[in-house]
Amino acid sequence: MTDNAEQIELLKRKRTTLRSSVTKLINKIEAELKKTDITEENDIELYIETLNDKFESLKLTDSNLEKILSLKDIDKELESAEEYREKIVTCRFKAIKYIRNLNQSKNIHEPPNPPTHSTHESDMNHQTLNVKLPKITIPKFSGIINEWLTFWNSYETSIHSNKFLDDVSKFNYLKAHLSGTALETIGGFSISSENYAKAVTLLEERFGRKETLVNTHMSQLLEIPPLKRSNDVKSFRQLFDKIQIHIRSLESLGIKSDTFSTLLSPVILKSLTSDLVFEFNKEFGDKYSLSDLLDFLNRQLIAKEKTELCLAKEKPLLIQNVNHSNWPRAKVKAQNEGTRNPTANELFVYDNTSKSNLCLFCDEASHSSINCAYGRGLPIEKRKSILIKKGSCFRCIKPGHVSSLCRARLKCTKCGKRHLDIMCYGENKRSDNEKPESKEVTENTTLANNSCSREVYLQTLIAYIKENNLKHFIRVIIDMGSQRSYISKFTARKMKLKGLGEECVNHGLFGGIEHAETHQRYRINLSNVDGSYNFELDVLDEQKICASLPKMNDAHCLNQLKDMGILISDVAINERSCLYEKNPGEIHLLIGADYAGKLLTGNIKHLSGSLVAVQTLLGWTVMGKSDIINTNKSSSLLVLSLHVNNAKISDLWNLDSLGIKEDSAKHTKTETQELALEHFRETVSRDSTGRYKVNLPWLDGHPPLRDNKELAQKRLKCTVKSLKSKNRLNEYQEVFNQWENEGIIEQINPDKINPEGLGIHYLPHRAVFKDNSTTKVRPVFDGSAKARNSVSINECIEKGPNLIEMIPAILNRFRWGKIGVISDIKQAFLQIALNESDRDVLRFMWWKDGDPQNIVTYRHCRVVFGISCSSFLLAAVLNHVLDQVEEPLGSLAVKLKDSLYVDNCVASVDSVSELEHFRTETQRILKTAKFDLRGWKNNFLPEIEETIQDSSGAVEEKEVSVLGLTWDREEDTLSCEMIRTEIEGEPITKRKILSVAHQLFDPIGFTCPITLIPKLLLQECWKLGISWDSKLPEDVINKFKKWKDELHELKFLKIPRRLSNLDLNESSLTLHTFCDASKLAYATCIFLRAEKEGKVTCQLIQARSRIAPLKGISIPRMELLACNIGARLANSVKKDLNLVDIESFFWSDSMDALVVLD
Repeated sequence: MTDNAEQIELLKRKRTTLRSSVTKLINKIEAELKKTDITEENDIELYIETLNDKFESLKLTDSNLEKILSLKDIDKELESAEEYREKIVTCRFKAIKYIRNLNQSKNIHEPPNPPTHSTHESDMNHQTLNVKLPKITIPKFSGIINEWLTFWNSYETSIHSNKFLDDVSKFNYLKAHLSGTALETIGGFSISSENYAKAVTLLEERFGRKETLVNTHMSQLLEIPPLKRSNDVKSFRQLFDKIQIHIRSLESLGIKSDTFSTLLSPVILKSLTSDLVFEFNKEFGDKYSLSDLLDFLNRQLIAKEKTELCLAKEKPLLIQNVNHSNWPRAKVKAQNEGTRNPTANELFVYDNTSKSNLCLFCDEASHSSINCAYGRGLPIEKRKSILIKKGSCFRCIKPGHVSSLCRARLKCTKCGKRHLDIMCYGENKRSDNEKPESKEVTENTTLANNSCSREVYLQTLIAYIKENNLKHFIRVIIDMGSQRSYISKFTARKMKLKGLGEECVNHGLFGGIEHAETHQRYRINLSNVDGSYNFELDVLDEQKICASLPKMNDAHCLNQLKDMGILISDVAINERSCLYEKNPGEIHLLIGADYAGKLLTGNIKHLSGSLVAVQTLLGWTVMGKSDIINTNKSSSLLVLSLHVNNAKISDLWNLDSLGIKEDSAKHTKTETQELALEHFRETVSRDSTGRYKVNLPWLDGHPPLRDNKELAQKRLKCTVKSLKSKNRLNEYQEVFNQWENEGIIEQINPDKINPEGLGIHYLPHRAVFKDNSTTKVRPVFDGSAKARNSVSINECIEKGPNLIEMIPAILNRFRWGKIGVISDIKQAFLQIALNESDRDVLRFMWWKDGDPQNIVTYRHCRVVFGISCSSFLLAAVLNHVLDQVEEPLGSLAVKLKDSLYVDNCVASVDSVSELEHFRTETQRILKTAKFDLRGWKNNFLPEIEETIQDSSGAVEEKEVSVLGLTWDREEDTLSCEMIRTEIEGEPITKRKILSVAHQLFDPIGFTCPITLIPKLLLQECWKLGISWDSKLPEDVINKFKKWKDELHELKFLKIPRRLSNLDLNESSLTLHTFCDASKLAYATCIFLRAEKEGKVTCQLIQARSRIAPLKGISIPRMELLACNIGARLANSVKKDLNLVDIESFFWSDSMDALVVLD
């Protein structure tokens, strides 16, 4: 046992002896007090004196013990010591009071035997003194300022002012009742009498300053959450109690309610529902005080609580249907735990039969949840928190299930993922590797980040805009950094402004990047809120001025302004209803430097901190950094337009990721596809001729689809004009005539509407010419066309899987067999019929004989090539047909399914007999579903040259295209198709490099060293901050030209189609994966080694390369990334070729990577 432990044990024994003697003495005193014949106080006084001595000794022992005890053990010891102190103090109090009463009796010469009533009174006093009072619990203080007064009042009464406690004991009590920042504040003080007073002073200065407490309570009053429904009694009570708590706290600080009544009353009224505000105004009008408002709310609340209780008594049977949770797992828990009696509030709430029709976010019935402006204004995490409380899904926001079990077919119009728009993370969830240029950008974007750790107020105010007999209040920002003034397009439409013409303006952002943009110019009349000053100004329209900006809500600043006699219009408690589209915080007018100068009066007032008040002719504004900390605000001011229409930068990297994506990235896609397939299986059918009929896979909750007729008419005019100029109008019209005869399209009355359909939608179309094809001209329909402020049909339907991901697997199987074979399905999409309900959304118009007065309206009866779901529906129908094939042709059907890419069949076989069998049986299987598999081609071999011939009679070509690659059928090799783009005389820009690089398509990866160069050049341009159409540095241009000049060498770069000239089915096979990296890129390649009867072959299967991230990482880290993609690619190859159990070897020259992976 250590010295410290021995000392503790010794003190505890001593304390036990003292406590025992104290207990005996207290028992003696209480026994004496019960006697009724005591006439002298000497004995009791002696007992009290002895008790005081023992108490002092006990206090000293406790104090010494507390000094050496650990914090872990001290709580229990302090509680025990306090119990004995209470006993001693209580006993002394009783004895002293008894002696005082005895002396008073002597002074008034009362007879020795007191009267009966006195005895009774003494008994009563005795009983009162012996009542055991409940233990007073002092709340812990964690550093929350508005809890300081409650804590300190309890602590001061029980401990700080207790004269029987020394400062060391008080210090121990103090530390035991602090936590968090409060405990950290006095963390440097050791426990001693001197430090106790210092610690208390520090806490009072930190948390107990009057101005800090006042500001805290005022800030919380100004941020009272609004009451959504007046019949929500529970929320009403919480709101009222919260207001009362803060007001009482302010009054206890000496701040009378009259001083903040003017400021607080509008805030409280703004937090109430419209019916309560109406009733209050009806009763009090304009003359009222804060006490009137609180009295009104108290009366309303009492009445509603009484009503609630009455309703609860009338409907007690409702408890049988009360479901306390919407979550499945919570229901199980509730069943296991049994039932309970519901509260009156629950009975009242569940009596509301229309609850399911209320908006989830604001509990209003006037709109649906997905259209809730209040909900859209909330942070995404707050929206998710509300859905959790309501038991609703994060994807479809319907109750009763979680997102992982959601079966809704949805598509976000912002990011394309499977959820409703209102639940989209948008820019907040973009990964670090994604860049804003990774998508095609066709609309204007406002950008200029202004993140800060404290609230920064910009020069905003409320002004009055008047035009065309329309008047509205709008929020205005004064921005000296903008040379022109702007108005939002939303406001221009609302005010019905008439344009004065167009104006082209160069917009600039940080780094000197500029871009020209055309704006509509307007002239507007603007005045201050009271109409005493107005002026005209010219403005340019802009889709969005900036992000929502906060209104002034700094209570301290508002009080300073009030003391100066300054009123600002753009304040959080202002009740003026400003014009807004989605969020009340929107800015709809920007006054730039062209007009701001004439508005300034030169009057500036400095406020606390960095805030200043600036007077303008439109009113006072406040700008600068506030003392209110806010880490989640950002705002945008400067306007930047970015257009990248000709190429998608992300597509250039998509091919590199084929076969090496994470399983988690594939999981969501597979889940979405399965939902679309489930819908297909529920709706697919066959007509009397055996043709399959399908429905379009509509997304759940998709936006309304407009008719698009005006746009289709404009595009038709351009199409006819182009056809006439090329003298091919009759050819184009003949296609429509042929389609109509074959039942592919049908002519209809444009005014006829199918009551079972989803409305009417017109598709624009244009002509595509291929003179070397059997169909020299064909119509192509644009499913992505959409009118302004509308959506396209492609945005309303599920597009299905990304079919390009299937290409490497199909090519791997194409390279396995001795004989490669390809074919295609004749007019595959047009062989699938559409159900009647979906045909009216696939209408199109045509000018018969090119006459604009002779308009013919058609609608599609078959699946249209041009809408995003066409490939998915074709694949779904083909798989449905093949899944129904039974043995002995079941294995053949599986082989055909694995060989189909859209309408192309790409396969391989090992013998002539297998080729003939494959061709004959696959044609017969598909013919039952009206599909004609034709155009058969295979590699040239002497033994099959005369055996297999295509019945089409077409001239046999030596080179044919197979999934983007060129197949030399005579040499049986694969190569990339040549680029024929000429760049002479054209400026070399980043856009041009991207355009040329897009034309190299290599799904195998044997040209990785070549395709890597333009990606590295693009990355170099990115690092230099070069825009899409700016001139590139000479060294970049020279590198690109050199690379482009060497591309003609691609015609000599060929690889064998076959993975081996040996019979792979009878050979010993091993798989070898090589991984390597440099500071610029990392790569992997996979070879198949085959050995049979002493003969060995080794052939490349797949390769992938990726450039290093922009932020730069170490070479060992790059080597690990290469190993990572190598392992993923190997798994994909083994799955494609059904080589799951093949012996595999992985090679890397990086010792660092090998050590990590070992």
